[in-house]
Amino acid sequence: KRCEATVADLRFAVMEMDEVSLEKQTAFWIKCIELKLPVAAVIHSGSKSLHGWMRVDCGTDCEMWEKRVKGFLFNNFGIKYGVDKACSNKARLSRMPAHKRENKGEQTLLYLNGGC
Repeated sequence: KRCEATVADLRFAVMEMDEVSLEKQTAFWIKCIELKLPVAAVIHSGSKSLHGWMRVDCGTDCEMWEKRVKGFLFNNFGIKYGVDKACSNKARLSRMPAHKRENKGEQTLLYLNGGC
């Protein structure tokens, strides 16, 4: 079962911007990487969005998640760039590379930083 209660370790937040052009999304993620923000991966959805995995390392601390992820990452930082606030939940799923979506393209890994 997928729900917030089943999440054991709050390591990553998934960010996406469906309402922003792919060109602007690409510029956003390039800038985040240039600024050395903890971007672990960027995956093209095979359609209209890039999904970014931000390393947040909140462990099991839900209060830290609320502050770091919902408070700063989504509400203060991300809102300026069109990040979808609905994606700020702990059990958010993301696209995975190499999966072919029906009537859409293949999901592609664009960036990976295992040591972020």
